[in-house]
Amino acid sequence: MTEPDKRRFSRISKKIRIGISELRYPMPEGVEAEAQAKDISKDGISFTTSTAYATGAILALTIELTGWQRHRQSLASKLDDSAAAAPLTAIVKVVWCTPTATGDGFNIGVRFEDIYEDDYNALLKQLEALSETSDTRNTP
Repeated sequence: MTEPDKRRFSRISKKIRIGISELRYPMPEGVEAEAQAKDISKDGISFTTSTAYATGAILALTIELTGWQRHRQSLASKLDDSAAAAPLTAIVKVVWCTPTATGDGFNIGVRFEDIYEDDYNALLKQLEALSETSDTRNTP
């Protein structure tokens, strides 16, 4: 018997490089860990990393999702050439953390908590574009 899927939105299988920093005092300088995302949706992202994070932990992610920037609407993003290559930055909350089957890392699922509105809208448009060109899945 399979457990019912608790996800509200379809996941897009996409390998995405992300940087991770746990939000705590004192604040860490720079990225503390890197991971490879497995899938992404409009409400969260899952990834595998060598570091375990407690359920409820708040993290800052830099998400290297190619192409999302072209959907931004702000004037500043149109005038700033460096914005075209900038990663998406998001504050997330850890929803689950389980050891990998091989025991050499952890599978982490996070929910987006805080993203600039223009960046989030750009993310949604990029996910829509990706869903038109790739298979989506609703399974964990």
